[in-house]
Amino acid sequence: MMSISNTSTRKRRRKKYLYLMNDNVNSFDNVRTVLTSLIPGMNDIKATSIATIVHNNSQCDIYQGFAPEIYVLAAQLRKQGLRIQIHDKRL
Repeated sequence: MMSISNTSTRKRRRKKYLYLMNDNVNSFDNVRTVLTSLIPGMNDIKATSIATIVHNNSQCDIYQGFAPEIYVLAAQLRKQGLRIQIHDKRL
């Protein structure tokens, strides 16, 4: 007889949310360039919209995914000078 306790101990992977935070350092053009170069599926129109939302609302969710991918992406964005936060829930 097979035991099912082994499968019940697995942890479910939880989605993480990547947020871009407003700062007084980066220009719209820089934010747009960085987002389009690093975030999968990002285009100029989406990046411009995100830059505008961040400017007006101080933050915007820019990507969702799972560890470790999201941590690598956050590190790359931070290295380019963007203020990034990772949350377990949507804000």
